[in-house]
Amino acid sequence: MKKLWVFGTSHSTGQCKLKEDINIFKIPGGDQFLVNSFPKLIHDETEYSVKNFSIPGIDHDMQLFFMVTLVGLVKELPDVIIIEYRNVFEKTWPTFFDSIFNSIPGDSMKLPTSEGFGTIARYFSTLCEEVAIRSDVNDDEYLFFRTIYQPALMPKLHQIINLNSSFFLSGAGVKEGLKDVSGKNSNNYREAIKILNTLGIRYDKEWLTQEQWLEFVRFYSMNIHCNSIDAFKKIMDFIGIINFLKNLGIKVKWLTIDPMQSTRCYLRNLQNKLVEDALLEDCIYPYSKHSDNQDEKYFEYDEKLFFQLADKSFCCDCGHPNDKAHRIFADIIKNEL
Repeated sequence: MKKLWVFGTSHSTGQCKLKEDINIFKIPGGDQFLVNSFPKLIHDETEYSVKNFSIPGIDHDMQLFFMVTLVGLVKELPDVIIIEYRNVFEKTWPTFFDSIFNSIPGDSMKLPTSEGFGTIARYFSTLCEEVAIRSDVNDDEYLFFRTIYQPALMPKLHQIINLNSSFFLSGAGVKEGLKDVSGKNSNNYREAIKILNTLGIRYDKEWLTQEQWLEFVRFYSMNIHCNSIDAFKKIMDFIGIINFLKNLGIKVKWLTIDPMQSTRCYLRNLQNKLVEDALLEDCIYPYSKHSDNQDEKYFEYDEKLFFQLADKSFCCDCGHPNDKAHRIFADIIKNEL
């Protein structure tokens, strides 16, 4: 069988809370997931064996680093990677995850050496070896990584990803806007240091002190959060990842399942030549490529389809896509394979 890997967020795990437990299963800890998420449908209905490495709450930088680190560890690469991309407006603080500025490979065929990684990145790369072993990425069985990503089974990986999750960094999902949130994040800092200490990473000694951290957070929250430079940097990182994977001979397709109005508008406004050439040719949703006139191929934001799937009839009680939406996503992806 051909091999397909999925990297995504809670949307791609099929996380879903319904009043009725129809087509739902629970894992230890109480989280509920759809039995037939789009990765599982693709596995059951195509010639591809699917490994679903999606993790709820994973932030932008961690998602990209998780992807390239795992690819760099295995001998048998997947034929296709589907990326449900964490949106560019998720808050990401590089002082927590210190590797991203020197670990994105761009057009290179190799990752930097471990010496080039930051403290947490070096540690995380060794944990990914356990991911490869536990997921047995070379077999043809369907894998739902979230079922083995548990404190009891993979405690260190669970801690370090949670430490860098968008959920943790955004203060349990509260939308703060452009205001000073350094007081709240003082608590986040202290909790993060506790986690790092349990992992044996003396991050407070090797990187920022609490005073330096608070100074950075205060400046970042007031001046940098979600501005064009921050978003552009994330987009360029993503372009580098796609080129890296393509250079390895992997077919890459990406989609964004994101209800945020600001993200939709921003992505639409980024349809310049650079992004079209580098990103949109591989996007399968919410953009579509039209070629009625072979001399005038262009990309179009499929607003009708997006708003159809944003309707409550396609959402579960917690706002994630329900089984009807996953059916549509599976059909869109299958058409691209």
